[in-house]
Amino acid sequence: MKWSNWYLFPLLFLVMACGSQQTVKDEAEQPAVVEEPAVAAVEPVSSPGIKSLADQEADKQEVQIFIKNLNETIRRKDYEAWKAALSPEYFAEIASPEFLAEKSNQRAMKMQKIVLKTPRDYFDKVVVPSRSSSRVEVDNIELEYITQTRVKVFPVSAEGVVQQDRRLYELQHTENGWTIIN
Repeated sequence: MKWSNWYLFPLLFLVMACGSQQTVKDEAEQPAVVEEPAVAAVEPVSSPGIKSLADQEADKQEVQIFIKNLNETIRRKDYEAWKAALSPEYFAEIASPEFLAEKSNQRAMKMQKIVLKTPRDYFDKVVVPSRSSSRVEVDNIELEYITQTRVKVFPVSAEGVVQQDRRLYELQHTENGWTIIN
């Protein structure tokens, strides 16, 4: 660059300073983005404000017993005991014509010409066949807390990896114990 173009330096400085001030102004107007830290799901993690590790372990043992009893209920084909394990809201969802029609329209159901008309049909033709042949392994589960009383239950592989793509249940703890909510 030639010295005859010395006037470009102050001009360049002025342009950069104005752009810089605008960027600072734009950043001040933008809401702050807070990134949440990633949580490893392989081992129980104490969540601040949720529950202590001891309470989480106690919940896990209760959930294991709940699932073991649910497995037995399904194996016995005990519709009333299964219904009692569901929250009233979830049972109402299962009983809805929309839910039954949606499940009836699934490919496997159509191939077998199964039409679900009642929650009992859903239990007998979907829950029992799907769960009785492949019962949930209760010793290898992990809980993901949504709230202090609500959890998602995931299986853990033999290698110790939480299989988050295979949610088993979503449960709510009430005064009467655990219930299935979804």
